[in-house]
Amino acid sequence: MSFPIRHESHTLEQKSETFFRNQIPQHWVVNRPQNDYGVDFQIGITEGSELRGLELTVQLKASEESSGNEDTETITLSVSTYNYLRKLLTVVMLVKYVESEAEAYWVLLREITPPTDEGQKTFTVHIPKANRLSSINWRDIATVVGQITGLKLGAVN
Repeated sequence: MSFPIRHESHTLEQKSETFFRNQIPQHWVVNRPQNDYGVDFQIGITEGSELRGLELTVQLKASEESSGNEDTETITLSVSTYNYLRKLLTVVMLVKYVESEAEAYWVLLREITPPTDEGQKTFTVHIPKANRLSSINWRDIATVVGQITGLKLGAVN
């Protein structure tokens, strides 16, 4: 008899998601969109226990081994996904989980160098290994999200 096989990619995805969720402040709201077009999580940021409309969008990638060097971790991002994420009103964070290190690294989308060649389909994003998700200061992230959201809303008016 044959049975379904759970592929390692599914296990790795679950490990990365579990690691990520365990880093988020417990009072923040973590939602996983049903349709994934580059958005793996939408995080509702609370102030005290109040949801005040601040949201962080997260794209989560994972690998078994590091794909970077001692200073940076890398991910390959499609240009179309980058363009989509850049147009979102919410602040976007890219996160890379590395199973062998039991760690994830993060960077805000606004801090990466955008692709320069209009014809390219993908590009490499370098995430500083100093940005360890396990030691992130979520209050600082909430402040940045508030500032950027305010600027974006001001630009809309």
